[in-house]
Amino acid sequence: MSTRPYEHSLGLLFLDLAPEHLGEQDAALSLIAHLRENGPARIRHALACRHFVLTGDPSRLDSYFAAADIGPDDEFGREEVAAGRQYVEQGRMLEWVATGIHSFDAE
Repeated sequence: MSTRPYEHSLGLLFLDLAPEHLGEQDAALSLIAHLRENGPARIRHALACRHFVLTGDPSRLDSYFAAADIGPDDEFGREEVAAGRQYVEQGRMLEWVATGIHSFDAE
């Protein structure tokens, strides 16, 4: 059983959009096609959730929330990005808990 039910639920949704047989690149392209209004960070999160469902490995989620992809030359620092990502996902998770619907479900 998942200790991260929100990410697991999202991962199942993303698995519908980018099935298991797709490799990482094709899965990313499929998610980009389905989630056109989302930026690169949301696609990274979607891929991390999908990976979590497929493998049970939370390391990509941990990396995403730690902003490991943010380098020294990026506009905002790693700590600011990590805090922002956590804040945004907490809001989305609270919406999911309250309504049972992911914001992606309506798209």
